[in-house]
Amino acid sequence: NVAAVAAATGRLSDESPEVRCEALRALAHCAMEGDAESAALAAVLVAEDEDVAARVAALATIAVVAPQGDAPAIAAAASALEDDDHKVRKAAAEALAALVAHGVGRPIALEAIAPRLTHGDWEVRAAALLALGGAAMPGDALAAVS
Repeated sequence: NVAAVAAATGRLSDESPEVRCEALRALAHCAMEGDAESAALAAVLVAEDEDVAARVAALATIAVVAPQGDAPAIAAAASALEDDDHKVRKAAAEALAALVAHGVGRPIALEAIAPRLTHGDWEVRAAALLALGGAAMPGDALAAVS
């Protein structure tokens, strides 16, 4: 529904975090799977929104609407593995798993996850392991770590 997507995207810059969260939920519900434009708008909020719930909602939206293997969506989710909040890191790991669920883009995701496996913050390493568990196939994990 083009009108619903337009209405939701129009609210992504609202000053209220609750409105942004609801707009993201609406976008996830109304946008077509594979909608790179909607995923890109959500990725901006992942990187820039100060509200934890909005970042989590943005990652959930990316997981639903981004094209499988979409490199910008994978990059946004991988960056969020380093977020200060554990809820955002968990949502990032789940988004990465969803983005490569059909195998498309798995090498890109593994490449984005791998450096975070040796990050100085144990919580980032834990999020990277969670993401690796969701994105990797048998044999991939060794290639990513080495």
